[in-house]
Amino acid sequence: MPIVDASDPKVWTAQYVSRLNHPSDRFGPAVPVGFLRSRFLTGRKRRGASLVRALKILDGQAVAVVGSAWCWTGEGIAEALPASTVFGIDNSKYVQATKDQDETAEITEALLAAGLDPAGDGAAYIEAYKGEQRSRLDILDIDILDRQALKVFEPEPALDWAISDDVLPWLSDGEALELDRNMRRISTKVAHFVTPWMEDQAARGPEPEPLWNWKTVEAWRDVVSGYVLSYGELNSGRGRN
Repeated sequence: MPIVDASDPKVWTAQYVSRLNHPSDRFGPAVPVGFLRSRFLTGRKRRGASLVRALKILDGQAVAVVGSAWCWTGEGIAEALPASTVFGIDNSKYVQATKDQDETAEITEALLAAGLDPAGDGAAYIEAYKGEQRSRLDILDIDILDRQALKVFEPEPALDWAISDDVLPWLSDGEALELDRNMRRISTKVAHFVTPWMEDQAARGPEPEPLWNWKTVEAWRDVVSGYVLSYGELNSGRGRN
């Protein structure tokens, strides 16, 4: 079982934090929230477009984003590759339960935690930020670590690209290796985007729960055989040769 439970909503709330400003009063309170589409979509779509450039993915190729959450990175890939089939793979119960909903429930919980009445002072936040459904792309409910579950992709490999989206730190080394192997069973080419461990992170204090499997990019390349890249490669334009 992965060392971080992606089915637990609290994991997302704790690890991805932003703030909702009052939609009409610039002096109104800013409400801390978790992983909302309205706050993270632009950055994730930019990541997707950068992955297309760095990996030199061709328009028309089939791409799966593994550990996609609501597949916002995939939306960036799909916009850059309009002729491609792009979809997500994620078996998080939280993701699957919320992918077709708006974000009223998450904002309501944040308002209550901040001491605001969702039906009173907080109503403006809900109306401004709830959006529509979280996911615009298909997200398959498949456990990528379960080889038997991959039979839906037969004949193998069925895809041109399988890209894990910051999944490796959620896994043990053994699970990361199994993920890499299974991605190769369904796709001709495999890549892993990671947020790496930076040398100065240790100086910032102890890591909050849950404990993630942080590594440098170089260390991850010793674990998996798929191409590993981070923001450094995306920002510099250095990708695959």
